[in-house]
Amino acid sequence: LYQISYGDTDLSLSNRERYPLLFSTAISEESLNVGRLKLLDMFGWFKVGLVSSKSRVAEHFATLAAENYPHMKVAYFGSFVHTPMFAFDEIHRTDLRIIVGIFEEEHARNVLCLARRYPYGNLADANHVWILPSYHNPNWWNITESELQKR
Repeated sequence: LYQISYGDTDLSLSNRERYPLLFSTAISEESLNVGRLKLLDMFGWFKVGLVSSKSRVAEHFATLAAENYPHMKVAYFGSFVHTPMFAFDEIHRTDLRIIVGIFEEEHARNVLCLARRYPYGNLADANHVWILPSYHNPNWWNITESELQKR
């Protein structure tokens, strides 16, 4: 029996050995990682930082980079549950300018606000590039706390 999913992007569901009859019409996280890496390669950005609330997807990104882009270095790979401040400390310490963010929409505004107000220097200024997921609401930065709580 074939199964078609229209919205699940979980990386584990891409395992053809385990789910040989499951197909999805949604773009998988795996495909997004391929696109992220191609974008980095196209611009010649070979030293990047990775900040994530989805450690499994971030691990896949780092593995894919090591296997397919040996000239690219994921100089920092930080995962967070509540606050990305430790990740910011490492990004600042290693002077990373290109940051790949893999996190849900509800974290996006908080992460970028904290990056902007980072006490040792703005990590969201014109000297830094943040690559964020494309599946966020187009106005994710302009949503109030009460609107987030209604979701």
